[in-house]
Amino acid sequence: MTLHYFEKNTQHWRPDWQIVINNLGLCIQQNKVRDLGRGGFVALDSVDPEYQKADDLAKKLGPNMSLHTYVSISPESNTSGPHRDEEDVYCLQAQGITQFYVWENEQQYDYIMTPGDLLHIPSGIPHEAVPLTPRVLLSYGDESHMTHNQHMDDRHGIETS
Repeated sequence: MTLHYFEKNTQHWRPDWQIVINNLGLCIQQNKVRDLGRGGFVALDSVDPEYQKADDLAKKLGPNMSLHTYVSISPESNTSGPHRDEEDVYCLQAQGITQFYVWENEQQYDYIMTPGDLLHIPSGIPHEAVPLTPRVLLSYGDESHMTHNQHMDDRHGIETS
């Protein structure tokens, strides 16, 4: 039995490219973006008022959910690479297509995520996201057992002091 799960074509709200670009621009102005390189970015907040609709899913998932938006301008954009998160993560594909690899119980699971797809990855489960097209992925993390500074350090390598 696997701990992670995949739902195809959910009806959760997803931002269009214009809303994503507007939010990314505001996050850049507020120093809330991590540049992953080669056109890959992580927006660490939902600053644009229109983008805050994405917070609705966070509220449904739990009281201590963070939202980070992964944007890849091209399939060659850098991502976080293979990694494990210290918190449960819910990945909602908003735009484009992402290949997800999840390693659990000594098996590799492959998912092609298209807009509306949702993947839940429990804490500690290794995984990797690889953009197949320009894409936007909303990543919701359950921070109930972490402080904000721990989350920022562990998940994004950003100094918080």
